[in-house]
Amino acid sequence: VYLAYFDESESYDKNLMVVAGVVAKEPAIQKMENMFLVLRDFWVSDENRDLFTEFHTSDLWNSRGVFSGVDHGEAVRALEKEGQWIGLSPLGIWYAAVDIKRHRETVCGGALPITVAFRSCLEMIESHLNKHFPEEMAIAVFDDPGKKDVRLALQLSYRDLRPKVADFSGYKGKLPHFHDDLYFGDSAFSVGLQVSDFCAFFSRRHEEKKADTEYMYEKFSERVVDIRQLPK
Repeated sequence: VYLAYFDESESYDKNLMVVAGVVAKEPAIQKMENMFLVLRDFWVSDENRDLFTEFHTSDLWNSRGVFSGVDHGEAVRALEKEGQWIGLSPLGIWYAAVDIKRHRETVCGGALPITVAFRSCLEMIESHLNKHFPEEMAIAVFDDPGKKDVRLALQLSYRDLRPKVADFSGYKGKLPHFHDDLYFGDSAFSVGLQVSDFCAFFSRRHEEKKADTEYMYEKFSERVVDIRQLPK
């Protein structure tokens, strides 16, 4: 069974939405968990240790929250190490980027950009599993968005593509390699979600052509299996 972790990153000007999906087996996630402990012990100060819950990429990049006392150069080195580890780990990364202004001008412009990007990621991962690992299954976990309406929209989007099995035919819609429902997790307790947060953040900056972080994207770009830019 594969674990498929999803998170989003929206641009500061609200013009771009990226959802990234990170797919791996449990042993790879366990190794990442140990690596994150090393980062915590090295870069989180003793006075902030009790407040620390997770490596939230944008907080570390901007030296805010529990990383408020971290020099930006030190924060960058921590992120570089994280990116290096992700690039060396046996996992796959998919992401979809939605140009929000152009999306709103389409026939389906009323759909939330986050659900459009999420559905695209699911379809890309399903295609990959069907082609390369037809006997495998994946469990989808999305970082809890915190807003009930967004959570419901994501859940309904998933169920549209992967309906509940209704009879002995075993029909599972467009996502036959995904388990029965979408699950939501708290990134503070999930390294997999923290990895997807990292990938979504730097993939979004890659799409925005931010030169100062392009080298960070390149650290894991070889693990990027497929990309979809929307609307087409």
